[in-house]
Amino acid sequence: MLLFDYGDDGITNSDCFIIALIASFAVDEIKQVTVAILRGKIKRYTTDMWNVSDWLFIMGYATGMILRAGEGIGFQTASKCLLVVAFMLLCIRILNLCCMTEFLGPKLVIIKKMIKDTIAFMIIMAVITVWFSVSNYALLYPNSQFSLAMIETILSNGVWMLFGELNLDADSCKNDSYNSVQQKSGFYWRQIQNNFLEEYCIKTIFPIHLQLLALPGTIISLCYYYQQGPLSSEEKLNNRPMVVR
Repeated sequence: MLLFDYGDDGITNSDCFIIALIASFAVDEIKQVTVAILRGKIKRYTTDMWNVSDWLFIMGYATGMILRAGEGIGFQTASKCLLVVAFMLLCIRILNLCCMTEFLGPKLVIIKKMIKDTIAFMIIMAVITVWFSVSNYALLYPNSQFSLAMIETILSNGVWMLFGELNLDADSCKNDSYNSVQQKSGFYWRQIQNNFLEEYCIKTIFPIHLQLLALPGTIISLCYYYQQGPLSSEEKLNNRPMVVR
C-alpha cells in the first residue's frame, strides 16, 4: 500500500483489507487490556514494551489514515510519515514471534540489554560533544550569526575533531551483557515461553485477523455467564471437577 497503492483516489481495496486487519488487531488488544484489568495485572501489561509498541502501531496507523483524508501536501506528507512509522513498528513487533525459539529468544534479550547500555554511553558522548563543539567554536569564531546551518556546522566540526582521526573499528567494545545473558539463556527462554503461553491461553482458535468472528460468541458467553449467577463451590465441583478419577 505504501509503495504502489498510495494516492488521492480514496480508500482502495488494499486499504479496506488493512483496515479490517488493524481493527481485528485493536479488538484483540482491547481484550487483553480487559483481561489484565480483571486479573489485576494492568501494571504488568502497561510495562511490557511489546504491548506499548502494539498501541503505538494502532494509533500511528489510525492517525495516518485520518490525516490522509485531508487536502494539501502537508496532510499527505504527515500521513505517509506516520504510516511508515507504523509499518516499522509492525516489523519490530514481528520479532516477538522469534522469542519462542530457544536460539533466537535469548539473543533478543541480549540486544535489548545492550541497547540500554549503548543509550547510556551515547548520552554521555553527546554531552561531551556539545560541550567541546560549542567551546571550541566560541573561541575560534566569536560573535557568529545564529542560524540552523551554523548549529550544524558547529556540531559537525566538533564531531570531526573528536572522532575524525580515531580508528574506532579497531577497538573492541567489551560488554558483559552478552556473557551474562548467554549463561542464563535457558532461564530467559523459559521465561519468554511462559509469557507466550500465558498470553495465548486466552486467545481463540482464529488467526489474529479473524478475531472479530469470535467477538459475538464471546459477548453471548459473557451475557449467559452473568445471567446464570455465581455457582457455589459444591456446584462448581460437581459440574466441572478439576480431577476426574
